[in-house]
Amino acid sequence: MSLQRYLLGATVWMLVSTANADEYYEFLSIRCMPQLQAIRLDFVGIWNVGDWIWPSVPEQENRKSWVLDSWQRHENALKTLERKHGLHVFGQQYGRQLDSPIICELPHFRVSIAAARIEREYVDEDIRVAYRGRAEIQITALNGSLVFSETLDEADDFQAAEASYGLAISHCKKASESPSRHVTKECSEQLIKVPNSQ
Repeated sequence: MSLQRYLLGATVWMLVSTANADEYYEFLSIRCMPQLQAIRLDFVGIWNVGDWIWPSVPEQENRKSWVLDSWQRHENALKTLERKHGLHVFGQQYGRQLDSPIICELPHFRVSIAAARIEREYVDEDIRVAYRGRAEIQITALNGSLVFSETLDEADDFQAAEASYGLAISHCKKASESPSRHVTKECSEQLIKVPNSQ
């Protein structure tokens, strides 16, 4: 009897460990570097952070209150990741909505990162939450003219840097992905000449 309990306990532990080992979350690391006259956005995949971005919520009698409290704690955890580490979620249902565009002021350009608002059901049919769609980048010159506009796909990396002739853009897109989530990317560079950019 005790051997059966031991085997049952070991099996449950292995199942829980295996489930936790498969948690994979995707983020967009945003680094605004005015001193370097550049902005960089990198795709980052992190394993096993589910317990951190989905904090446990004490049980409540009212199910709807409990579910909404759960989502609010989740959004607060994501806000902390954004504030402390520059990690943002775009285009994933576990993301949160974007209150306003993310702005990066470079010496001669303004970079705006926005996203469409997408709603979905959360746990129950009558509870809806919102999250961000894919990252939409717009770069304008000081005079307000649009210089560059692009919507990033999943796993894209992006960099824009000021130069004496205008703006140097590097954009890397996912070419392939292995079963272990190793991503191969193809990169392109673009030089945008902007009169009187500096």
